[in-house]
Amino acid sequence: MTGSRMGRFPCILTIITAVCLGSCGARDRCAGVTPESVGAVPLSSPALLGGQYGAAAGGVMKSLHNPGEFFVTVERGDPDILVFHLWHRDAFKGENAHMIGNPGGRCRDVHYSVKDRRVVRVLFWQ
Repeated sequence: MTGSRMGRFPCILTIITAVCLGSCGARDRCAGVTPESVGAVPLSSPALLGGQYGAAAGGVMKSLHNPGEFFVTVERGDPDILVFHLWHRDAFKGENAHMIGNPGGRCRDVHYSVKDRRVVRVLFWQ
Protein backbone atom coordinates (compact mmCIF):
# COMPACT_ATOMS: atom_id res chain seq x y z
CA MET A 1 0.00 0.00 0.00
CA THR A 2 2.81 2.43 0.79
CA GLY A 3 4.47 1.62 -2.53
CA SER A 4 1.36 2.53 -4.51
CA ARG A 5 1.07 5.90 -2.77
CA MET A 6 4.70 6.68 -3.50
CA GLY A 7 4.12 5.70 -7.12
CA ARG A 8 1.51 8.46 -7.47
CA PHE A 9 3.79 11.20 -6.14
CA PRO A 10 5.69 11.87 -9.43
CA CYS A 11 2.39 11.97 -11.32
CA ILE A 12 0.83 14.47 -8.89
CA LEU A 13 3.99 16.60 -8.91
CA THR A 14 3.95 16.66 -12.71
CA ILE A 15 0.30 17.77 -12.77
CA ILE A 16 0.90 20.53 -10.20
CA THR A 17 3.93 21.78 -12.13
CA ALA A 18 2.00 21.79 -15.41
CA VAL A 19 -0.91 23.72 -13.88
CA CYS A 20 1.43 26.31 -12.35
CA LEU A 21 3.44 26.82 -15.53
CA GLY A 22 0.31 26.97 -17.65
CA SER A 23 -1.36 29.58 -15.46
CA CYS A 24 1.71 31.79 -15.16
CA GLY A 25 2.90 31.87 -18.75
CA ALA A 26 5.98 34.06 -19.08
CA ARG A 27 8.40 34.22 -16.15
CA ASP A 28 8.03 37.98 -15.74
CA ARG A 29 4.24 37.74 -15.56
CA CYS A 30 4.60 35.45 -12.56
CA ALA A 31 6.74 38.05 -10.81
CA GLY A 32 3.68 40.07 -9.87
CA VAL A 33 5.24 43.53 -9.97
CA THR A 34 5.29 45.23 -13.35
CA PRO A 35 5.57 48.89 -14.31
CA GLU A 36 1.86 48.81 -15.13
CA SER A 37 0.91 47.29 -11.77
CA VAL A 38 2.56 50.18 -9.90
CA GLY A 39 1.38 52.85 -12.36
CA ALA A 40 4.92 53.62 -13.53
CA VAL A 41 5.93 54.94 -16.95
CA PRO A 42 9.40 55.17 -18.46
CA LEU A 43 11.21 58.26 -17.15
CA SER A 44 12.01 59.18 -20.75
CA SER A 45 8.36 58.86 -21.84
CA PRO A 46 7.31 61.64 -24.24
CA ALA A 47 3.99 61.88 -22.36
CA LEU A 48 5.85 62.61 -19.11
CA LEU A 49 8.40 64.95 -20.65
CA GLY A 50 5.74 66.86 -22.57
CA GLY A 51 3.30 67.09 -19.68
CA GLN A 52 3.07 69.11 -16.49
CA TYR A 53 6.17 67.42 -15.04
CA GLY A 54 8.33 67.88 -18.14
CA ALA A 55 10.87 70.39 -16.83
CA ALA A 56 11.21 68.55 -13.52
CA ALA A 57 11.54 65.17 -15.26
CA GLY A 58 14.30 66.63 -17.43
CA GLY A 59 16.13 67.82 -14.32
CA VAL A 60 15.79 64.40 -12.69
CA MET A 61 17.07 62.71 -15.84
CA LYS A 62 20.17 64.92 -15.83
CA SER A 63 20.94 63.78 -12.27
CA LEU A 64 21.12 60.10 -13.33
CA HIS A 65 23.85 58.15 -15.13
CA ASN A 66 21.41 55.98 -17.13
CA PRO A 67 17.97 57.61 -17.07
CA GLY A 68 16.65 55.22 -19.72
CA GLU A 69 16.81 52.38 -17.17
CA PHE A 70 14.16 53.90 -14.88
CA PHE A 71 10.39 53.90 -14.59
CA VAL A 72 8.65 56.57 -12.53
CA THR A 73 5.59 57.59 -10.60
CA VAL A 74 5.30 61.21 -9.48
CA GLU A 75 3.59 62.77 -6.51
CA ARG A 76 3.58 66.18 -4.94
CA GLY A 77 5.37 66.33 -1.59
CA ASP A 78 5.42 69.78 -0.03
CA PRO A 79 3.80 72.48 -2.17
CA ASP A 80 7.11 73.20 -3.93
CA ILE A 81 8.44 69.62 -4.10
CA LEU A 82 7.76 66.89 -6.64
CA VAL A 83 8.76 63.40 -5.54
CA PHE A 84 9.86 61.12 -8.37
CA HIS A 85 9.64 57.49 -7.26
CA LEU A 86 12.20 55.85 -9.54
CA TRP A 87 11.95 52.12 -10.18
CA HIS A 88 15.05 50.65 -11.81
CA ARG A 89 14.19 48.14 -14.53
CA ASP A 90 15.91 45.38 -12.52
CA ALA A 91 13.20 45.68 -9.86
CA PHE A 92 10.76 44.14 -12.36
CA LYS A 93 12.88 41.08 -13.21
CA GLY A 94 11.44 37.69 -12.34
CA GLU A 95 14.34 36.74 -10.08
CA ASN A 96 13.55 39.79 -7.91
CA ALA A 97 9.84 39.00 -7.65
CA HIS A 98 9.79 38.02 -4.01
CA MET A 99 12.59 40.21 -2.72
CA ILE A 100 11.73 43.00 -0.35
CA GLY A 101 13.55 46.29 -0.19
CA ASN A 102 15.62 47.50 -3.10
CA PRO A 103 16.83 44.65 -5.32
CA GLY A 104 19.99 45.83 -7.05
CA GLY A 105 20.19 48.98 -4.91
CA ARG A 106 19.12 51.35 -7.70
CA CYS A 107 15.52 52.29 -6.85
CA ARG A 108 15.20 55.69 -5.23
CA ASP A 109 13.04 58.74 -4.54
CA VAL A 110 14.26 61.97 -6.09
CA HIS A 111 12.88 65.20 -4.61
CA TYR A 112 12.76 68.04 -7.11
CA SER A 113 12.19 71.64 -6.04
CA VAL A 114 9.87 73.37 -8.48
CA LYS A 115 10.78 76.72 -6.92
CA ASP A 116 14.57 76.21 -7.19
CA ARG A 117 14.36 74.08 -10.37
CA ARG A 118 16.77 71.45 -9.12
CA VAL A 119 17.07 68.10 -7.38
CA VAL A 120 17.28 68.77 -3.65
CA ARG A 121 17.27 65.26 -2.17
CA VAL A 122 17.82 61.64 -3.19
CA LEU A 123 16.71 58.80 -0.94
CA PHE A 124 17.56 55.22 -1.88
CA TRP A 125 14.91 52.66 -1.02
CA GLN A 126 15.62 50.31 1.87
